[in-house]
Amino acid sequence: MDFWQAFDWRNIPQNNPQSIAPKYITPDLIKHINPNIKIILMIRDPVERLYSHYIHDKRFIIRELDADRNIPDDLYIRRISDKKVDPETFDEYVKSSIDLYIKCIREYGIRGCLYGMRIFYDKRLPLVAGLYNEFLKDWLRVFKKEQFLIIKFEDYIKDTGGVMAKVFEFLDVGMY
Repeated sequence: MDFWQAFDWRNIPQNNPQSIAPKYITPDLIKHINPNIKIILMIRDPVERLYSHYIHDKRFIIRELDADRNIPDDLYIRRISDKKVDPETFDEYVKSSIDLYIKCIREYGIRGCLYGMRIFYDKRLPLVAGLYNEFLKDWLRVFKKEQFLIIKFEDYIKDTGGVMAKVFEFLDVGMY
C-alpha cells in the first residue's frame, strides 16, 4: 500500500496542504533516507485485485456492523452499502466507481484524483490501487528503473521458487 496510498502527503512540510496534488510523496522521503534502496513491487491483475478488495471490504463491513459492536460513523464504514456480495453488485460498483473517476479526472486531473482523499472515500471501490503505471511514474521520477524488481502475483503463484530466485538475485543475496 505504500506504493499507492500516499494520502498523508499534506503532512510533509514541503508540500502545500491546499494543493490538489502533492509535490513530494513517499518515494521522495525514502530516497532522502536510503537513495540506493532496492524496491520489490508485487502487482496483481487489476481486475482480480479489485474483486478481491471488494470481497474483503464487504466481509469487513458485514463483520464490523455486528449489532454488539460500537462502530464509529467514519467514512470507511459508510462507503460500502449493505448490498449482497455477488458479481452483479461488483459490476455495479465498478461502473459507478469509473463514473466517479471520470468526473474527478476532468475536475482535478489524474494526480489530483490519485492522491486526493475525497475520491478514495467517495467511490465504492478503490480503482486507484490498480493504476500501477500512474504511481510507477512518480516512483521512477525519484528512483532508477534498475532499483525496481516488479513481480506479477500470478507468476509468483505459478512458480514461487523461480520468482524467489529472482528476488535473491536482485537483492544480491545467496539462495541459502
